[in-house]
Amino acid sequence: MKVVVAMDSLKGSLSSLDAGEAIKNGILQAIPDADVCVRPVADGGEGTAEALALQLRSKLGLGTHEPINAKTLIRQLDYMLHYRPLSESLLGMSLKSPDSLYKFILINSNTTRGRQHFTIAHEIYHLEFEEDIYPHYNRTDREVNVSERNADMFACA
Repeated sequence: MKVVVAMDSLKGSLSSLDAGEAIKNGILQAIPDADVCVRPVADGGEGTAEALALQLRSKLGLGTHEPINAKTLIRQLDYMLHYRPLSESLLGMSLKSPDSLYKFILINSNTTRGRQHFTIAHEIYHLEFEEDIYPHYNRTDREVNVSERNADMFACA
């Protein structure tokens, strides 16, 4: 028997993945030979960034908790990535072609390696999960809107 568990988070108590795993364990206790697959879901609120990060990990064949090398991830996604010295306020930017076949990330080489990796993850969110094709600029002086907040949350997940 194949069972798909698709859970949203339980606000303030369990993430969608943790809730799904708890349900999976219960199913396996009742039906030990069941093939149980957990897929976290989210409704756009709490847990959405984590669910999207897990979705991308699954798409790339990565485990839920293994470390990710930013450059390896870029190669797997077949993005163009360039490092250049930029102004202090510009951390990076991304853009994609109208057909989404070509995706490009520019990273400020004057920032720390940790900041560069965070910015890469931030820009991956824009390229993978947003529809628009306009360039995204990640600036230190940027307005924090929903899109940028979600990209930051995704980069942390």
